[in-house]
Amino acid sequence: ALLARSPDLLRLLTSTTDDQDVREITLHNPIADGQRLSVVGLPSSLLVLSVGRADEILVPHGNTRLQTNDRLTILGSIDELNKVEKWLTTA
Repeated sequence: ALLARSPDLLRLLTSTTDDQDVREITLHNPIADGQRLSVVGLPSSLLVLSVGRADEILVPHGNTRLQTNDRLTILGSIDELNKVEKWLTTA
């Protein structure tokens, strides 16, 4: 229903180009644990769409504190996503 009311959101999520993707990345890097999203240092070209935590789905903002095992849904270029995924998943 949300996507029907928000066609631009549907277009954003489904019209990725060959160099863009939406990816869910699980946080394992202890450096990011407890840090605010705004200070973790993700490239500004990436957009964190949601943070899954246990049975919750959070709409993130800069003050959202990340926790180990959070599932971040991120939109951006494949190159940037690959770099961020490697960093976020490093235990």
